[in-house]
Amino acid sequence: MSIFDDSLYEVVSSIEALVFSNKIKSVTIIRDLWGRIRIAIEYVDNNLPLTEDEKNQLNIILHGKLKEYWLSVIWEEKRRDPAFESFKKTMYNLRILWQPPESQSTIKWYRLERRFSKQSWLEANRFSPIWEFDGEANSNETAIVSFYSFKGGVGRSTALAAVALLLADAGKDVFVLDLDLESPGIGNVLIQEENSKDGILDYLIDVQVLKKRPNLSSYVYMLPVGRKLVKVIGAGSLNGEFIEKLGRIDFGSYLDVENALDSKKNENPLKILLSHIREEYHPDFILMDVRAGFHDLGGLSLNSLSHLDVIFARNDSQSLMGLKVLLRLLGGQKKGKELFVVQAQVPPPSRGVGQYDAENHELFRSKVFDIMGEYYYLDDQPDIADDTAPYGLPLPFSFELQRGITLSDLLVVYKEDRYNFEKLAKMIGIYLSKETIE
Repeated sequence: MSIFDDSLYEVVSSIEALVFSNKIKSVTIIRDLWGRIRIAIEYVDNNLPLTEDEKNQLNIILHGKLKEYWLSVIWEEKRRDPAFESFKKTMYNLRILWQPPESQSTIKWYRLERRFSKQSWLEANRFSPIWEFDGEANSNETAIVSFYSFKGGVGRSTALAAVALLLADAGKDVFVLDLDLESPGIGNVLIQEENSKDGILDYLIDVQVLKKRPNLSSYVYMLPVGRKLVKVIGAGSLNGEFIEKLGRIDFGSYLDVENALDSKKNENPLKILLSHIREEYHPDFILMDVRAGFHDLGGLSLNSLSHLDVIFARNDSQSLMGLKVLLRLLGGQKKGKELFVVQAQVPPPSRGVGQYDAENHELFRSKVFDIMGEYYYLDDQPDIADDTAPYGLPLPFSFELQRGITLSDLLVVYKEDRYNFEKLAKMIGIYLSKETIE
């Protein structure tokens, strides 16, 4: 294993093993953009700091463990010079309290991580949904739902489109956003004709340049379904300028952790778009088709925008490994935040009976139960025997839905029981405490 992987734990074990560790009240481990480490120490008593010999001993130990990853810098919080006082203010704002596994001492541990990107994933527990949502207290509030998968090609976009049609059919106002900007899909399913409208990418560019909200209706495509119009904003026209526009969006900057604690500085163009939709159209639901993998857009959507995350995974090693990483990043139950897992493409029954292979589904639920118990739930884990528990609503595999489905195809099948789309729509309502379909 690389030194990087073990570096934090080496610092902890090295300091806790020191005979003079009882002098130390807290340690902040600061890891820079390249993974190199320095530390800041707070003492139990500033009149009894580490001696120069003790600091030299610690420096030698850490250099032996970390090699070039140790910067040989030990800051002491008792310092009073202006430069360090300024740094301490930044450090206190950005560091996070950390409980290292196997730690046995009374030392309080903090981490401060500097990164080029992926803040939207790695700082997940700093953020909460874009606006508060309580379906029981206010059923008229707009709920944002992210549809996400670690791997692509699992039927996520098709399922989202079907849910949008079912909600509209039930009289709900629905907005659909294609946030899979590098591989657009949902817009191509729901927008029937050649779309002349600009899309999300255009809106983000326009907000950056205009410094104000543009005319939202010029980006919205209306699809009549039942008693309602499903409102769709696609990624944008796939013309010669699409990549040029994509190359001018820095999604990592949309969630600057240094500004995250200041709400006045924390509005990014995606939040502006969602607030714009909420204020102008007042939809019941905003459904977002999110980029697969660990793209910054996925972290933004799941951690700082949506109220419910619907996670699609198959019963295979790649999906389940991705689920482990994902749930570790999402980091436990957070107030105002819900998620559940969908088992995508459940294979057909081995004996030709039923919608899908029940044994395969039960095995999947068991695996997800174990993963969520280890990485997501802090306590009060839901019972696996509960059908509404978040361990894998089954969506059966279908050859018909694998062949590049069109809107015409979907309008024929979206209500059929064999696809389980109605159960998915109802599950969303259960987790949001908000009416979806009867």
